[in-house]
Amino acid sequence: MTDAFKKMMWRLNTLDIEEPWELLINLPQYYDDFTVPLKSIPAVMRLDLGATFYAALKLVGVKHSDTIRAEKLAKGMLAPEPKREYMRIDLSDGMRSISVFTFSKLKEWEYAQTGSIGQIIHVSGKVTLDKRDESKTLGNLELVPVGDRNRIVARYRGKPGVIQPSKVAELTKIAALNYPQEAVEHMLDELGVDEMTVLTHCRIPFNSLKHLLMTLHNPRLPDDLEKAMQAARRLNAYYGIRKAMAATKRAPNPDAALPVDRALIKALVEQHPYTPTPDQRRAIWDVIQDFSQETPMDRLLSADVGNGKTLAYGIPSAYACSLGKNVVIMLPTEPLADQVAKNIRKWYPSLNIHLVTAGFNAEVAEGSMLIGTTAILSWLKKNPHWKVFFAVTDEQQKMGTVQRESISSLGTHVLEATATPIPRTMAQTMFGNKKITVIKDCPVKKSIQTQLIGNTIPEKRIVMDLLYKRVAAGDRVALIYPLVAEQKAFFYHVKSDDLKEAEKICAVLKKKSGFSVKNLTVHTESSEMLAGIDRTISEGYVVELHGEDDAHNRLTKRFMQKLGEVAVSLEYLGSQVDEDLTLRNQKTILQGAAKWEKLKPNRVAVIHGRSKRDEKTTIIDLMNAGEADVLLATTLIEIGVDIADLRALGVIDADHLGAFTLHQLRGRVARNGGEGDFFMIASSPLDDLDPVALNRLNLLVKYTSGDDIALYDMEQRGFGNLASGGKSQKGFENGLFPQLKLSPSELDQFLREMERDLRQARAQKEGALAP
Repeated sequence: MTDAFKKMMWRLNTLDIEEPWELLINLPQYYDDFTVPLKSIPAVMRLDLGATFYAALKLVGVKHSDTIRAEKLAKGMLAPEPKREYMRIDLSDGMRSISVFTFSKLKEWEYAQTGSIGQIIHVSGKVTLDKRDESKTLGNLELVPVGDRNRIVARYRGKPGVIQPSKVAELTKIAALNYPQEAVEHMLDELGVDEMTVLTHCRIPFNSLKHLLMTLHNPRLPDDLEKAMQAARRLNAYYGIRKAMAATKRAPNPDAALPVDRALIKALVEQHPYTPTPDQRRAIWDVIQDFSQETPMDRLLSADVGNGKTLAYGIPSAYACSLGKNVVIMLPTEPLADQVAKNIRKWYPSLNIHLVTAGFNAEVAEGSMLIGTTAILSWLKKNPHWKVFFAVTDEQQKMGTVQRESISSLGTHVLEATATPIPRTMAQTMFGNKKITVIKDCPVKKSIQTQLIGNTIPEKRIVMDLLYKRVAAGDRVALIYPLVAEQKAFFYHVKSDDLKEAEKICAVLKKKSGFSVKNLTVHTESSEMLAGIDRTISEGYVVELHGEDDAHNRLTKRFMQKLGEVAVSLEYLGSQVDEDLTLRNQKTILQGAAKWEKLKPNRVAVIHGRSKRDEKTTIIDLMNAGEADVLLATTLIEIGVDIADLRALGVIDADHLGAFTLHQLRGRVARNGGEGDFFMIASSPLDDLDPVALNRLNLLVKYTSGDDIALYDMEQRGFGNLASGGKSQKGFENGLFPQLKLSPSELDQFLREMERDLRQARAQKEGALAP
């Protein structure tokens, strides 16, 4: 490493640049095109508002704000002292003139005043709006140095107070001279193929990747820059597709294969109380066919809410258990786990089924089925001899990537079941090797009307009147009060039995995260603390941190880099909202329940953030038994929980929830068919709502299919980290070049272009062979 870099690396680290060669994949923030200047004022003024320009014009005059004020005062004119210093720059093209005011780089203009009046100067800036008369004018006016003329200049991002953009540019030039080969080797390592393959597959119009990098940082002509940027985007798409394929490629394992027993399949289907739809039959067969292969299954079961995915994975689960194989079904909440366990026990009473929640530690025989929350992972860790043959994760968007993938050992068949796939999984099915089965036909006919309501008294009165009418007619309704937190409590397992060492680890975690540490508790006293996240630990300590969700997401993305050697002593357990917010949510729900009690005495049920596990299950059973007509709850009933004959559901402050959550809540309505109503009540009048939130809510009005919502979500939010074990499930992941985010549309376009090129090559080959 050169001396220039040794002194500057800590500054570059703040830009996520840890090695000198990384400067070459750190693309410029933007480029200034100083190749051909405009030479007339009308040509500049014809540009659109906000457009940048480069022009060569005559400098007619330069006056400081003090001089302008003095001249006005000498003429007896009013001239208040300006709030900021400025310069008035008078420019001409020989026929027309324009005066421009600038507030920056005044010293440079003072220098120009002494030596450049009457000469042609080169300037750059932006076409802006003059607020005085709404006409076009020129802003951000700067002199273009002689050395930058007739070329394209790369502009890099810096960090205020740490490193200037100009210094980054200087170091990038040094890196281009000393480290291009290291940058190329890194790119090839990431892609996993040789350079000639990359150049061919990505149609790179340069003779080498080094040539491409040099052009990206020092393009000679606009055409060169355009070709280089297109090539960089194709490289990014190629990288994303290869990551998706690698993440979903599984090694063959003879122990994974299970011969097909058609008689058993038929018996299990006939024993089931419901007749599977054609799509459900195909899904059952797809999974059992995957069981017969030596390559373990990696499949997505996409079935919209109410389309019967539990049946579709329940029968294959029973099939595997009946043949002596171990099965786990992991669900996001205890009420849903309890519901699925009850259903499968009722369908197949001879099977050995265990409900696994926090604290479960029973012995489990081979050929059994575990149905539960992520507490299953803790049990499996303590019982490594119990090998999982088939693992199902239901409603995977509520679980972390690591949680879902931790049960995917070499020989485990894995099925991810959901109504709304997370963007990462959608990308892996579209661009990788992950298989997909879609259940579109619904076992029952239903029609749900979705309405978006603003927070105004007339609009809310309409909704409440409709809900009152539903209840009066004997229907069941629900109102959801979201538990939305600006801050959360995050729990980490500190893997040390020494208190002083644990305290040191916590101090580093606090410093690097910026969070506050509320508690450090030994494992023997942590069960109550962890009860809300369904986790238990058997050694070390638990630390509770408080901070913002976005800040925690940023921490997890660079966990190892930020925490260094301390990271291996920490395991993330989960999060929950803080106690004060939970109490406020409880108070709000109880106040609402009191109003409903006046209309339906003793027929109102309540689930809030402080409700205990058993209470939640009892309330759901109460509703299903017909002993309550109105339910007021947090989003607990969102995921998969059935409430019989629920005909209407309203969500208070719906703009605080995501599209997936809202779609799941809508899925609670009319589960057994018929008509229903779903109301999204915003936290403010619709005209005042944040445009992003309004767009998200209108998405629910426009689309009724979970697949449509998932595809739209992937386009808008990106698909996160496509690599196996990647923690980020959404977001436009960094590709080979950090500034060029991987987007679904670019991956799709790359595949289409590649398919087109293959067709053309095939046609040319066939033409050459023709007699």
